[in-house]
Amino acid sequence: LLGIATWKHPEARTEAAIALGAYKEPQSVKVLLALIEDADPWLRFCAARSLHRLGGPDLGADLMLGKANERTKAVAAYRAWSEANPIR
Repeated sequence: LLGIATWKHPEARTEAAIALGAYKEPQSVKVLLALIEDADPWLRFCAARSLHRLGGPDLGADLMLGKANERTKAVAAYRAWSEANPIR
């Protein structure tokens, strides 16, 4: 899954993002944090939902539909959550 998350095709990266939400592992969070900044809005949303399933905030709509400044704030919130609540 970690490798698929870097593939060229957004559909494959999206499926990886969805699946990674089932693995409460540090590497899953690291990859999902990268995917929430992807150019594809649906992929950003799916990665955010997976982070939410792992205990993070629920900001998927901001990442999918928000303006650039709203997305920046949502990414910062997820990063702050991951630093304050590291998965071991």
